[in-house]
Amino acid sequence: MNTRITGLVVGTLIAAAVARGQVEVEWSRIIGGAASEQCYSLIQTTDGGFAMAGGTESSNNTDFWLVRTNVQGNPLWSHTYGGRSYEQCNSLIQTSDGGFAMAGSTNSFGNGATDYWLVRTNGEGDSLWSRTFGGENHEFCHSLIQTSDGGFAMAGSTNSFGNGEQDFWLIRTNGEGDSLWSRTFGGENIIGNCSSLIKTTDRGFALAGSTGYDYNQNFTIIRTSERGVMLWSNSFGGGEYDYSRSLIQTMDGGFAMAGETNSFGAGSNDIWIIRTDADGDSIWSITLGGDGNEYAFSLIQSINGGFVLTGTTNSFGVNYTDFWLVRISEEGDSLWSQTFDGRGMETECALVQCTDGGFALAGSTMSYGSYNHDAMLVKTTPDPVSVKDPSHSIPSTLLLAPAYPNPFNSTTTIPYTLPRPGWTSMDVMDLNGRLVGRLCDRWRAAGSYREVWDAAGVPTGEYMIRLKAGGEWQVESVQVVR
Repeated sequence: MNTRITGLVVGTLIAAAVARGQVEVEWSRIIGGAASEQCYSLIQTTDGGFAMAGGTESSNNTDFWLVRTNVQGNPLWSHTYGGRSYEQCNSLIQTSDGGFAMAGSTNSFGNGATDYWLVRTNGEGDSLWSRTFGGENHEFCHSLIQTSDGGFAMAGSTNSFGNGEQDFWLIRTNGEGDSLWSRTFGGENIIGNCSSLIKTTDRGFALAGSTGYDYNQNFTIIRTSERGVMLWSNSFGGGEYDYSRSLIQTMDGGFAMAGETNSFGAGSNDIWIIRTDADGDSIWSITLGGDGNEYAFSLIQSINGGFVLTGTTNSFGVNYTDFWLVRISEEGDSLWSQTFDGRGMETECALVQCTDGGFALAGSTMSYGSYNHDAMLVKTTPDPVSVKDPSHSIPSTLLLAPAYPNPFNSTTTIPYTLPRPGWTSMDVMDLNGRLVGRLCDRWRAAGSYREVWDAAGVPTGEYMIRLKAGGEWQVESVQVVR
């Protein structure tokens, strides 16, 4: 794998200052059984409720665990999935038909010691089918997405295939979970740990994690085509262990990664955020942390501009390790931060921005519940900060960013950026090319915009958003579910 190692000038923020207000907790819920539950993935469902997934020891050994709640976070149902050995779910999505899909690792099924496990359910969490992927050795799946054709893509690491000791592994399936192709990315004697997979605006993929030797690991991002052919890769780091856990594509077509670093920062382990352009070259990076250990788990780009990160901290807060929510600007400046703590230890922390502009955080806590690990779900008030996009974020070409939420029930928001002024139209088409609706048809100045599509009365299915401006056009797919 051809990799560029990039040295960075790193700015350190010892503590994120409060500037222009914080969010407030609307409600929190503790969900678990008599044994131990871990939450690793969180989504907001199309009806405004939430779903969480992870692992549970309450039923039999450790199994996949899926919990569905209403808008107030009260559990509606939960299901477990597994065999006689160990299973852990790391990634959860709601599928275009209103069901769910989960991906992680299994020791109970498959070909080897540990294999990828993909589980598909209906809207009530009843299992429809499951598939394993792996060889004779260990495979660990960390990230799952649904593709526009109704299939799936998964990414993690493999010890059975590839070029090195452990490589990035990307698998593409059809809608029934049957493998279409797979790709490995790595080098001889290089250890690769892939933690995050996203679909890019041109229908390709981007993967992030770490690569290196033993304890000298670097943030790594890999960009591929729609068929998984590598277009470029880039790595960032120092002489210690640096590991990226979360990857997003930004509204200007670039990327942002968050994880932890032992090479830079104020403490033994700090949060590290890197923003890049569309070619993976660094624009800026910052560290967040104090004298203790900080870990990053989830990074999003806020609908108000800028970024929001969740992680854990034992430098700030009250006791042991607490959930940490940090708000930063487009240029990496700290705007506010907040801890969510209890009497014991909080670990992991997934994040979504809700349709009302607030945030939902989910992870594991030992402060409440059974005093083993339980799932903790927190809902906050809307983000009080609005960050205007800087002029340098306007790309040189037309950019249609992914709609959110997607899939959706009633409304979805479609962000886009115009590099120059001109007549702009945005149409909604069905798969037969018929016009369903027109969201924009006017002259616009250069800059970033958002259109909202109200799909009331539109049948369930896949639709195409087509943006045309200045002789260019781009298309994104969206899923309406009922």
